[in-house]
Amino acid sequence: MGVVYAARARGLNRRVALKVLDGALAGEAELIARLEHPAIVPIYEAGVLPDGRPFYAMKLVTGVRLDHYLESSPPLAERLRVVRRVGEVLAFAHARGTLHRDLKPQYDARSCRRSHRRLPDAKNGGACT
Repeated sequence: MGVVYAARARGLNRRVALKVLDGALAGEAELIARLEHPAIVPIYEAGVLPDGRPFYAMKLVTGVRLDHYLESSPPLAERLRVVRRVGEVLAFAHARGTLHRDLKPQYDARSCRRSHRRLPDAKNGGACT
């Protein structure tokens, strides 16, 4: 597992999501980087912090959390569209031997509804976090 922070990449001068991992998931960034898909958040950089913890910086995706979006009672057709799009991205990752082990309703619903939706914060080499 890990913790995700909103941060600014110094060398790139842009906002990023910075995920700091525990040592058990040090290969997570490499697994995610292999999954090139419009709905998978791209990784900009990976490395090791001075204290030895691995990290990676990825595109910062902001929006309404999926659980909050669903509480707003969107039409059934829209809810089904979101579920289908999430499923499509998971199927893409699964077809390449990558399983997402931490899909949760705190993800960004707005990004799941867009035509080029991105599912942030992949865990254990998955397509979305």
